[in-house]
Amino acid sequence: MGCRSLAVRVNGWPSGSPRGDLSQRTDLLFAILVVLNVEIAAADRCIAELTMADLIATLLTTASGSGPITTSTLVATIDDITRFRSAHEFEAYLGMVPGERNSGEKH
Repeated sequence: MGCRSLAVRVNGWPSGSPRGDLSQRTDLLFAILVVLNVEIAAADRCIAELTMADLIATLLTTASGSGPITTSTLVATIDDITRFRSAHEFEAYLGMVPGERNSGEKH
């Protein structure tokens, strides 16, 4: 449920009821949320533009589930990927541990 739909529902509650009194208290909060959502959307657009301007970040966005926010975070955190000698070192740095599937004697 988005901020607007919640605001509409709260504003629709009858005054005099506990919920109606709540709507008077939340008007300012909903006004702030609208402004914050606009700012967050602008920041998301800026990050997307910066990501597309960086060759490595652009390539990373082609990975499944990796959008501009995830990619820019990864690039900012890692900085120079060549400092890792292997993919395993990179995984360890990120705290990723490969899963294991056991079936009888097979690992």
